[in-house]
Amino acid sequence: MADSVVRQILGAARTKLQAIDGSGSWHLNLSGTDQVYVGELPRPARPGVETAFVTLESVISTPGARLGYFKRTVTVGVLVFVPAAMASGNGVLEATDALDDVMRTFEADRYLGLSGLGVRDLRVDGTAFSGQELNMKGYGVCSCNLIVDFSTTTGA
Repeated sequence: MADSVVRQILGAARTKLQAIDGSGSWHLNLSGTDQVYVGELPRPARPGVETAFVTLESVISTPGARLGYFKRTVTVGVLVFVPAAMASGNGVLEATDALDDVMRTFEADRYLGLSGLGVRDLRVDGTAFSGQELNMKGYGVCSCNLIVDFSTTTGA
């Protein structure tokens, strides 16, 4: 049996983040081994290394225009920790660059490569702040919600 669409959305989000490789206009490099996780850890898994976490926040199902059709809205949480110099403001600035990278990678493919599974569109919102707010000096933190809409039927 194939993985659920929701599980495939989580996998696609992870793959998109891993494609941020630090080259060209990317600020981050999340392409290394053990840098993007599905599931949340309480702090960066590798100190001093950019690390991202993908989590499932919610799934909402609403009836479609015709009987048997539904729209599901999946909210995926993305949390990125970026090493930053200890000088005042550097954590926020590094996290702001990370936020830009995360938003651009998702904006580049609004179907996450899953249009054949009914994915119709996505939205992304986020914020950037100093890790000091989480008692994690030396980091910037980018927190995003990836909101993905897909269509499904009941099969009845």
